[in-house]
Amino acid sequence: MYTVKIPGYSIGGAEVYREIGTICRPFGRKVAVLGGETALSKAWPALAAALKETDLVCTGRFVYGKECSFAGAQRLQDMPEVAEADMLFAVGGGKAIDTVKIVAGKTGKPFFTFPTLASTCAAVTSIAAVYKEDHRFDAAFDVNQPPVHTFIHEGIIAEAPAKYLWAGIGDSLAKYYESRLSARGRDIGHGNELGVCISGMCAAPLQNAAIAGYQSCLRNEVTPELRETVLNCIVSTGFASVFLDPDYNSAIAHSLTYGLVELPAVETGHMHGEIVSYGVLILLLVDGQQEEFERLYRFHRGMGLPTSLADLDASVEELDPVLAKAVTTYDLNVLPYQVTEDMLRKAILALEDYDAARKEAE
Repeated sequence: MYTVKIPGYSIGGAEVYREIGTICRPFGRKVAVLGGETALSKAWPALAAALKETDLVCTGRFVYGKECSFAGAQRLQDMPEVAEADMLFAVGGGKAIDTVKIVAGKTGKPFFTFPTLASTCAAVTSIAAVYKEDHRFDAAFDVNQPPVHTFIHEGIIAEAPAKYLWAGIGDSLAKYYESRLSARGRDIGHGNELGVCISGMCAAPLQNAAIAGYQSCLRNEVTPELRETVLNCIVSTGFASVFLDPDYNSAIAHSLTYGLVELPAVETGHMHGEIVSYGVLILLLVDGQQEEFERLYRFHRGMGLPTSLADLDASVEELDPVLAKAVTTYDLNVLPYQVTEDMLRKAILALEDYDAARKEAE
């Protein structure tokens, strides 16, 4: 037996928050609102107005901290206002939402998410990426229950720095290519097959809307293209992750990312989804998908996503520790073939040559 739980979701303007009375009231009356400092400042006016239209009572609103950590979650859990709440509202980006997931998991309280960025799919999944207070990765925490409902205020996302949406697009691309590579030639069962099918939304549907959607975000403007981009970055990617086993959720793009962040300039100067998007190009070259590589390369150039090591402040001379780390990650556990350092190096060098030739021709 297996059980799959997925959240409901709503997308729109301030009217989305006015759904909380209908959707949240069956879970109690008392609400603790937890999130990022900036996110709360942006979302609270609309959320407070929506709360006034209901008989829900806010026990308090609190900033989660700076990092998603077990210590930070415990600090929130120990607050009387959180303890007395019937439910939790998680407001913000991935780190804020993931912190609330830990609190919900430890207390058994239902939680609802209010994403203010579209940089990750955290708003619809049950997994939290937990870090130590010094920002080093600690563990993955599974609350075993996704949010009950996700309220997506696209106006707030449109006004957020566009770089977060840009990185979210880069990360979402990988879901399509990595899940298909990992699942190739395997009898993966209904749930995983469904996850692979959903990941298809991160191919043409996302890519067709993404450039215009990103441009809309740069203008702080809500458009149909922005909505499609946000839905694919948050919902399509997240739902695919919910259905996919961990072995089919990532592959070469993420393994290379974990190698590249061994380099301080990459780790501190570049966003996760940005680095992953570069890894997707390498995946396609490793796998011999030349035509798809060339098509996606054009998409990357149109989006301003990285197409060379220099775009990530890295160089060929620094590859040894990157590749040594990359081939040890769990992301490569289930693939149609063994990925070696030499395969990755050849693909990276091929991309360097291809990129240099295209830019010189321009």
